[in-house]
Amino acid sequence: MIELRQLNYFVAVAEELHFARAAERLHIAQPALSMQIKALEQQLDVRLLDRTKRSVMLTAAGALFLEEARATLRQARHAEEVGRQASRAELGRIVLGYSSSTPFTGALSTILRSFRETHAGVELILTEMTAPQQNEGLENGAIDFGIFRCGYSARAPGVIVTPLLRERYDVVMSSGHRLANHDCVPVSELEQEPFIGFGAPGSMSLMSPVNDICHRAGFAPRITQTVSQITTIVSLAAAGLGVAIVPHSLSQLHITDAVFRPLAVEDISKLVFACRRNEQAPATLALIQEAKRYAAKKAACMPPPILGVVRGDEIARAGD
Repeated sequence: MIELRQLNYFVAVAEELHFARAAERLHIAQPALSMQIKALEQQLDVRLLDRTKRSVMLTAAGALFLEEARATLRQARHAEEVGRQASRAELGRIVLGYSSSTPFTGALSTILRSFRETHAGVELILTEMTAPQQNEGLENGAIDFGIFRCGYSARAPGVIVTPLLRERYDVVMSSGHRLANHDCVPVSELEQEPFIGFGAPGSMSLMSPVNDICHRAGFAPRITQTVSQITTIVSLAAAGLGVAIVPHSLSQLHITDAVFRPLAVEDISKLVFACRRNEQAPATLALIQEAKRYAAKKAACMPPPILGVVRGDEIARAGD
């Protein structure tokens, strides 16, 4: 196997067409250079240079070999630089999963915008996935980073889940609803209301915390409509087909006749990010640090809950 060192020696001689000048350029002794070129020709079993006491000329084979040698050295230098950039997280590829409610929080766009400012060479591939799908993807290597609602608890031992954002629950209803003028809606006021449920295929859904909230108030939500797209909840509520309990960030959906009012509970909806415990890819580690910075900023300006102190920091059971 030809070594890059040998190619470098040959290119120097081919460009200088003078062994002494080439040896000086390479900072080696001329006899050693001559021996290296002779060894290269023997290894290839071809004469690359015509030598006389007065001149050095490339043979036809040598001229062709020179083009390939230069190309190989260029590629080697490129590979070396790619390796350096990858180690500095300037290059790489990250597959990122996110849940359907994530975009409305602004967390995803803010994190990625900051990340791209310093890691423009990293390829980002985004795909919408449920929490269980993200958990499985992190475990089998299909994705590198995940963001989902509530902190799905059935995660693999090698997956770390970290709080990213906390927000209150709102009730979404039509503008003509009897509760639309309330500043804050008690849970008990929803007992007789038709509910719009969320049940994305393969997801534990946002309905688990909703069920918990209602059950503590002494009733089960009367679900009359179930949708698989979280944005459809708001549209159906605006049409007067029922009410829904949703994370506050969904109020970013400006749909005519949709009204959002705070729900009078201490429960909060948690958005989390997930990654592998033994993650080593520099680019992914840089994205994790960006997510941690975002979480720290949000934690510092976390508004007080609607009622009293937010209960506990444990991650809720469900994930969308």
